[in-house]
Amino acid sequence: MAHKDNLDTSFIKNPDVAHEESDVNIRPIAWFMVWLTVATAVVMLLMIGLYRYLDSQANKQDERERSPLAGEYNPIPPKPLLQLAPESPGLTKYDAAKVTPTSEVELMRSQENLKLDHYDWVDQSKGLVGLPIERAKELALERGILKSRPQLAAAAGAQPAAPQNPESGRLQQDASGRQQGDEKH
Repeated sequence: MAHKDNLDTSFIKNPDVAHEESDVNIRPIAWFMVWLTVATAVVMLLMIGLYRYLDSQANKQDERERSPLAGEYNPIPPKPLLQLAPESPGLTKYDAAKVTPTSEVELMRSQENLKLDHYDWVDQSKGLVGLPIERAKELALERGILKSRPQLAAAAGAQPAAPQNPESGRLQQDASGRQQGDEKH
């Protein structure tokens, strides 16, 4: 509970301490705000005029210094058409109803699969034929085209320590105990 004193302090006077007897005069503050607003508007209008003047001067200078060929050049290229290509190589236009990004990928994959799975002419005048991929793999293995290194054991006349399986990913050891791939170049 707060303690309340009923003391009379009206007799205490200090002539050095005083407070403002009247309110602040609003009229000078209002006029200051009005003139500040007017000055801001005038400066804004002057800046707009200065900008337009300088812009017109820059455009005139650009026209004087521009190359005659610059008028023919369009600085903004057309938007790229990343999809919607023609359906087949000979066509120049596309059918928007048929061509979608997924249909283009499917078409490309089917064309690539045709190249991989069938014979086709690479150069008919020279007699060059493209083989199906499986047949090309068989021929490469039969002819020994895919040998990357000569066999060290075969060159020394010894038999390899273990049968080599070309499909396993493991390195085989030769008679000296070194693994294939340990050769220093």
